[in-house]
Amino acid sequence: DAVDLVLLDVMLPYTDGFELLAKLRAHEAWKNVPVIILTSRTREHDAVRALSLGADDYLTKPFSPAELVARIRRRIGPGSEVTDHRRSAGSSASAHSAAYSPAAAVTRP
Repeated sequence: DAVDLVLLDVMLPYTDGFELLAKLRAHEAWKNVPVIILTSRTREHDAVRALSLGADDYLTKPFSPAELVARIRRRIGPGSEVTDHRRSAGSSASAHSAAYSPAAAVTRP
């Protein structure tokens, strides 16, 4: 499955989201995949940094799930389903938990 959108948190355990975003944008296959940053960092310079590195949107926590879904649909269109591609084959994750994961991908059905 092709990835249509990436949800990325700035604060990650082994790297930060800014560094990962820069790596994504440097890789040809990921240059045009929309990235929405989800973070608790509310300072203007963090938002400017993310957008300068190529983020398509910046959403601060707490946020409403409805707002997140609206922003996703704006990027990839209606009828999109949130899927956490990091989960193991046997586990099930709801759209809610995938939306709050540090890095989740969104695919079209």
